[in-house]
Amino acid sequence: LTISILGAVVILASDLSLVLVMAVGLLVVDPTTAIGSFIFFVVIAIFLYRLSSTRVRFLNASIAETTIRGNEKIVEVLTNYRESIVRNRRAYYAKEFGKNRLAYSRFAAENAFIPNISKYVLESSVVIGAILLSATQFILQDARHAVATLAIFLAAGTRVAPAILRIQQGLLQIKGASAQADLTLKLAQEVENYSIAP
Repeated sequence: LTISILGAVVILASDLSLVLVMAVGLLVVDPTTAIGSFIFFVVIAIFLYRLSSTRVRFLNASIAETTIRGNEKIVEVLTNYRESIVRNRRAYYAKEFGKNRLAYSRFAAENAFIPNISKYVLESSVVIGAILLSATQFILQDARHAVATLAIFLAAGTRVAPAILRIQQGLLQIKGASAQADLTLKLAQEVENYSIAP
């Protein structure tokens, strides 16, 4: 909760202020291109967030559950160590540990890969947007105005797109961390509601 959610909120605030400052600067230079660029990048970021947020929440909840199951198995082995040797259940526990770690590794690997999808899609959108914008500007405007508009778009793309990507990643981190924290919060609520009879 402290590191993953509150830390991400602080980073989100700094990235939002950075985007706001850049937006004001670009609006002063060329309002039309600035507004179009921001709408373009924000729509892509929202689309990517919607596409991956439910999967990130599921993966982080699964990571938390497999970690808890693994820890429970470790405690079970340690408390029943003699019994596991007498009953010859060491192979069973080793197999259970292996299955648990494999499931954890799959969830963690997919969870670590998801931010790369957003990064490459956003970087590709900067290139595709620059190509489309330059094509339309060179058709509709003179060369000087087209180059100036393209330069503003590229400036917005290279500075705003990473900030928007960090905002999107921060929101995904908060979503995933809240899924991991759900079990702890539910347990805290149960403990709070539990009253000991006098």
